[in-house]
Amino acid sequence: MSKAKSLPIWVLANRIVAANTREEKQAIAALCEPRYLQLLRNSVKVLLAKKRAEKPPKTVPDCFVQVKNKLKHRSE
Repeated sequence: MSKAKSLPIWVLANRIVAANTREEKQAIAALCEPRYLQLLRNSVKVLLAKKRAEKPPKTVPDCFVQVKNKLKHRSE
């Protein structure tokens, strides 16, 4: 391995989260020094968890609510 310094872990983690394909993610991870790979993996996991948590729950369309209410009243 060359003596060149790699990018900071948080920069690489952000790039991996933003990457679209598996090959892109692997190429970015290859820029990291081997001794910091576990730290990089953990950083990516944290960023992905935050990204998933930010998504608001999907709203249910009104037509589904109306059908559900009709079925509920029929059973009563």
